[in-house]
Amino acid sequence: DGAVLQRIAFANLLVSALNLMPAFPMDGGRVLRALLSYIRPEEEATRVAAWMGHMLAISMGLYGLLDSQFMLVFFALFIYLGAAQESVAAMGRTLTRGIAIRAAMGYLGVWYRWGGASRSGVDCSGLTMLAYNAAHIHFPHYSGGEYADTVRVPLWNLQPGDLLFWGWHGSDHVSMYIGHGKMIEASHTGTRVHIVP
Repeated sequence: DGAVLQRIAFANLLVSALNLMPAFPMDGGRVLRALLSYIRPEEEATRVAAWMGHMLAISMGLYGLLDSQFMLVFFALFIYLGAAQESVAAMGRTLTRGIAIRAAMGYLGVWYRWGGASRSGVDCSGLTMLAYNAAHIHFPHYSGGEYADTVRVPLWNLQPGDLLFWGWHGSDHVSMYIGHGKMIEASHTGTRVHIVP
């Protein structure tokens, strides 16, 4: 029947339009965050997109209650909870990075020791593994394994706490970005854990 196909097409267009709204947790919110990340740190961009999600959800919820559109109230609740969850997750990622950086800084001056993962000596992956263990994130003691367990980000969008890898699939070396164009690393035999630009 032609009327049924028209209703299905209209419903699909409506869902597509809702999904493209610039607010979390919809895809439009992810696009907004990506665009804002060009000029702001990721956490701030996420916070703005989540705030837009909250405002959209409150508006939809109020309209749905006033107009007895209870399905709209349900969608508003979904959007509000999704935006709140993404905002909390972004804050958690930021706090975790701070813990890992502080832990890595605690190893400044410790001698490099191949295969080491203690105060008596660390290698590159031992340093990053111990730093993230302090934040209850567990990585293997191998730079290639850490590479496999992490997500790639472009160099222009590095955040403090991000790991930097060298070699094919990170197999040669790993260090931790600490902000302001600097990284902390345990580079090779005969050196200590140090900060370099």
